[in-house]
Amino acid sequence: MKKMKNKIFYLLFIVITLAITNAGFAQVYKTEGIGQTYVVKEDVVYLPYNPSQPKARGHGTSPLQYIALYVTDNETESNYTLSTKLNSAGMKLHIYHPEVETGHTANEQPLPVIVFGYGGGFLNPYTQLNSGYGVNSGIQTWLAKKGYIVVAPEYRIGIDLYNAELAKRAIWRAVQDIRKVIRYSRTLSTNGYYAIPNSPLAYVGWSSGSFIGLHNLYLSQYNRPASTIAGFGTNFKKKKKSFYEQLLTYDLGTLDDVVGDTDPNKDISLNPLNVQDITVAISGAIGDLTWITQPSVASKPKALYLIHHPLDGVVPYAANSPAYKNFALFADPAFDYPIVNGSEAINAAFSANPNLMPINNYKFSIMDPNCNDNSCLTGDGGGESGPMGKKIWYHNPTESAGNMSVMNSIILFIWESTNCIYLYACHKYKLS
Repeated sequence: MKKMKNKIFYLLFIVITLAITNAGFAQVYKTEGIGQTYVVKEDVVYLPYNPSQPKARGHGTSPLQYIALYVTDNETESNYTLSTKLNSAGMKLHIYHPEVETGHTANEQPLPVIVFGYGGGFLNPYTQLNSGYGVNSGIQTWLAKKGYIVVAPEYRIGIDLYNAELAKRAIWRAVQDIRKVIRYSRTLSTNGYYAIPNSPLAYVGWSSGSFIGLHNLYLSQYNRPASTIAGFGTNFKKKKKSFYEQLLTYDLGTLDDVVGDTDPNKDISLNPLNVQDITVAISGAIGDLTWITQPSVASKPKALYLIHHPLDGVVPYAANSPAYKNFALFADPAFDYPIVNGSEAINAAFSANPNLMPINNYKFSIMDPNCNDNSCLTGDGGGESGPMGKKIWYHNPTESAGNMSVMNSIILFIWESTNCIYLYACHKYKLS
């Protein structure tokens, strides 16, 4: 009985916290207008986490340098001579949160947490996509205005596009990073932002950020890519050389025991708290469907929402290779793009075997400009002209948080999933 009372209290607390207004509540946070949304502040912190990453460089002298191709020195990552430290101060986190009123502290009204994975193909640094170009600028703020603490990490970038197997190192590194961030974000406690203790944690990602969230659900030591372990060999020809040489990879470490991480408080036990409870994957994909369809290898996610446009200009909607090659800058015939499985392929795998579906909440939405039913979301999902002048660009359906059909659907899913996970009070998407 006491446990049920605690859960009922928690539900009421969540409902009040996520309400757009602060009616009946002590005014802990600043609001815009007449209590409609919260005023948001951004803080920057550094995690004591500093593993090695590839030495990324820009591509040529194109005026599109800020969204240009990033690969490692000499076009491959093989040993420590081609890597550098993530950042002298550690991993940089951007934390967006409602601003506290003078005379109050955030622990008076703890808030739920969303970890945000930005897109960029493992090619572009966070700052370049959040200033100037601004593909996803504003998504983090929009979510924070609704009453969330949003943690956006600058995860490691640098991907080898010349070798499909070596490209998997980019995903493995980023998943290592995001697990560190998720564990940290569960216990945020400062005067300016304070996480609800033991609350389900949500992850929202698009493009490469979506890849990271999906792979964190299914990657394990049992399906670890061969190239992430020391000794994976690849033939490589350096520039201005006429011969190939054999290069061997260095070990990236396990998911929670990262090579180069000197944090004395690191957790190397494959802690399940390093995996998000709620996942929203926008324009995402997973490398291998067997990771989902083999229960002995993969565990079920708690709640999962897939959003994708069938004509996505980069990440395939079904099973295919990424469409970087459709852009002139990425048309090098030497590039080796891996086959990945987009949202439609993932949904088909679930439909074929419902026992593998998320245990609490699941939803699959198709982006459609002519949407007229509950299975789709309204909107093209992008502007008329995308990066490098591409005329069809369906890759960022949030349109810098401008597509309310998408954004409101995300917020509703997170809210429903939070109640479902904590209270077993599932909405219409409950699977059992």
